[in-house]
Amino acid sequence: TLYILNLIPGGFISFRMYEFGAVWEAIFFSMALSVRDNELHNERRSMLKVIKGYAPETDLNEIVSRPYGKQLKQRSDVVSIMFIDIVGFSITAQKLGSEATYAELSRWNQKIYSIINKFGGTIDRSLGDGILCFFGHGEDDETIHAKQAFEAAVAIQQDAVESINSSRKGALFPTRIGISTEEVIIGNLGGKGRVDY
Repeated sequence: TLYILNLIPGGFISFRMYEFGAVWEAIFFSMALSVRDNELHNERRSMLKVIKGYAPETDLNEIVSRPYGKQLKQRSDVVSIMFIDIVGFSITAQKLGSEATYAELSRWNQKIYSIINKFGGTIDRSLGDGILCFFGHGEDDETIHAKQAFEAAVAIQQDAVESINSSRKGALFPTRIGISTEEVIIGNLGGKGRVDY
């Protein structure tokens, strides 16, 4: 009405509305950007949780930051490799049945994984009743990762003894452990759709 009565010039109103619109758009855009940034941060953290153990943590951060641009090229490194195997697993599994075996094996794997992670190991793969992992990827001093692997092995065997001595009912999984410190080639094998590190 004021515009029609010529009390406020039309150009003034349209300029003020343009300014108001521009400010509102800038506020809305920065809010949307902030929400999206927060979503990306949460997605990145979730991804790291899911793929933890796929590769050493230094590589994981780069994989998550640049999932399509990261090429984990093979490289030579001296690491301490640990092989863990449950003794007599087939006989135990036959006695327990499939559901109980799965539950007990899941419990066993969780304990072993936490011990390996505690001593700085990287789990290469779970083999059902066995685990293959390595220590010292990127470490210069091989005596450190050999010691870490040995200490992890001792902790795993101590846990096995505690399970035997405890009153808890459940499967007993005595384990065999082998450790070897060697120079190896570490890198991606596979192609589109399926890659193993």
